[in-house]
Amino acid sequence: NDVKVASLQAAFRRHLRNSPWLGPCRFGPLLFQIGVQRLNPNARLGLLLFAIYCVVYFGFVLVNAFAPRWMSDVTWSGVNLAVLWGMGLIVLAFGLALIYGVLCRADSDAGSRSNSPPSA
Repeated sequence: NDVKVASLQAAFRRHLRNSPWLGPCRFGPLLFQIGVQRLNPNARLGLLLFAIYCVVYFGFVLVNAFAPRWMSDVTWSGVNLAVLWGMGLIVLAFGLALIYGVLCRADSDAGSRSNSPPSA
């Protein structure tokens, strides 16, 4: 088992060194020390949903930084894009939280049913 972890760490380090996006990175060993490879499915789901939110928020920031005129465009019912996108981010956060809650609850319900003794 230790051999598998060591080979995964080495492969991950090689990937980070050769990545055109990351270049030299020192976070690879840290990720293995905190046990990213052993995250439970709920944590992985949470990280995925967080990444989705970050992509949308990063788009919002980029548009504000590099195309601020777009944000002043009136798009719907006299409301500009900045307000709509900001409200959309809030709605997206609530939606992703609901998705996370429903999926994690379904996962825990399925686990509790399989571990419960059969009823007579």
